[in-house]
Amino acid sequence: MYRIIKLFNTYKIYGFNATSRRIFNFFKNKIPILDARRRLSFKYLTHGTGIEVGGLHNPLSVRDNVKVSYVDYETKERNQSRFLELAGKRIVHTDIVDNGLVLSKVPDGSIDFLVANHVLEHSPNIHQTMLIWASKLKENGTLFITVPVADQCFDRGRPITDLEHIYNDFEIHMNNDKNSILKATRDHLYEWFSISHVNSVRENGCAPLNIDQKWNASQVDMCMNKFEKAIHEKNLQNIADAYTLSNTDIHFHTFSKNSFSTYLKSFVQYTNKKYKIMEIAGNGAEIISVIQRI
Repeated sequence: MYRIIKLFNTYKIYGFNATSRRIFNFFKNKIPILDARRRLSFKYLTHGTGIEVGGLHNPLSVRDNVKVSYVDYETKERNQSRFLELAGKRIVHTDIVDNGLVLSKVPDGSIDFLVANHVLEHSPNIHQTMLIWASKLKENGTLFITVPVADQCFDRGRPITDLEHIYNDFEIHMNNDKNSILKATRDHLYEWFSISHVNSVRENGCAPLNIDQKWNASQVDMCMNKFEKAIHEKNLQNIADAYTLSNTDIHFHTFSKNSFSTYLKSFVQYTNKKYKIMEIAGNGAEIISVIQRI
């Protein structure tokens, strides 16, 4: 490994010929030390057992002595049928079928670490999700959380979620203020369909035909009908389950590195400094954070 890295550094100094560049490019994506997620995983997740929420086809690489159970609200077989675009790729086995934003099947204080890569932005109540995830950790346990940078994915053009927004969402959910929850959900959905969905369609090489305000409103209405139906039919006490049952799986919130760092610092203060930010690192189009219970 170190000989290869030394070879890479030599190439950087003295230049590449066509053959050496092809060799470099091949191995560049194979060497784990060059991968930020894996590097930070090996640095902070050094032992014990934990869970990864939403690993799907891209689970975090961990040390051999670390045991991970995978949490998803669908089974592996169901995910294979839902994500046809992932055909041929390895999808992890779902060890715990549960809502990853609620984790009702994971006891408090029971795990050494929790991994959630590109999950938090799907939560309609970010702060509550963070409190739930943190509550599952043992003493000295670790949260490994990654979120996308809004301006570098299909969320570009959307307003960045600020602290006031996060804590307002937290308050209306904690008070079970259904009217405010429904309004906030509708607003999030409209923002998603009018901006993120359009960007996503274009990134996939398709022209967003017939996507206008009327179409956006119709999609929002359809999702809201499913969401409200899930609430009323199931008589749910936990609104988060209604989002899952109605397949309201969108990016509710957006982040920049600065906004995410600001929220994490606020989270530490909110919990009376029971947690410590070990690292916040930019990784291209995403932000990796490592938070430890102390």
